Amino acid sequence: MLALTLGSAVGPAATDTVIHTIPVDAGPRGVAISGNRAYVTNNSSNTVSIIDTTTTPPAIIDTISVGRPGTGPWGVAIIGTRAYVANTDGTVSVIDSAAVPPAVTATIQVGTYPAGVATSGDYAYVTNFGSSTMSVIAIEQAPALAGTPTVAVVGTP
Repeated sequence: MLALTLGSAVGPAATDTVIHTIPVDAGPRGVAISGNRAYVTNNSSNTVSIIDTTTTPPAIIDTISVGRPGTGPWGVAIIGTRAYVANTDGTVSVIDSAAVPPAVTATIQVGTYPAGVATSGDYAYVTNFGSSTMSVIAIEQAPALAGTPTVAVVGTP
């Protein structure tokens, strides 16, 4: 289940009050919001649920398979029309949300047991829990791995 408090996206809401609970696939772990869509990673089912936040109540409009069976997704981040999903099989799935229907357009090998993902500018940053590294993916063109520096080096001059 996913509980969303979206305020003006679905009408006024009282502060700190759950206004909707949306059933999603098994083992929800991460969520990212972009425009009128919420992307929820479902670890136990190897899927991402895409939710339309403009309907009342918000509704799942698509469910996309990611990663290999038994190695589900954790983190998700969105930039533009792409969602970047960290899968515990050592990959990041790139979902093109502009495609009809939305689909995985690339799978990128990263470090061991990726868990978190964030985007900024022309890059996606993926934390790899199992290898104590962070992978940097260049996203200004077709996705490609730009490097996997150790965590201690990232941000060091």
